Amino acid sequence: MKRKDIIRQQAEAGFSFEEGGNHTNVLKDGKVVSQVPRHREIPQRTVWNIEDQTGIKLKGK
Repeated sequence: MKRKDIIRQQAEAGFSFEEGGNHTNVLKDGKVVSQVPRHREIPQRTVWNIEDQTGIKLKGK
């Protein structure tokens, strides 16, 4: 899945973001709930982990 699609869907769900060293931190109420690596394509296993951590179902194209 593309990184930009993950970030877009999380923003639509009300999450905010903070840039870290090698990842983008996903914040909910000011607390880090997940991280998205800085790669164009995110492996499916990582997408599943992000879904578990954030509680939202990400939809691919």
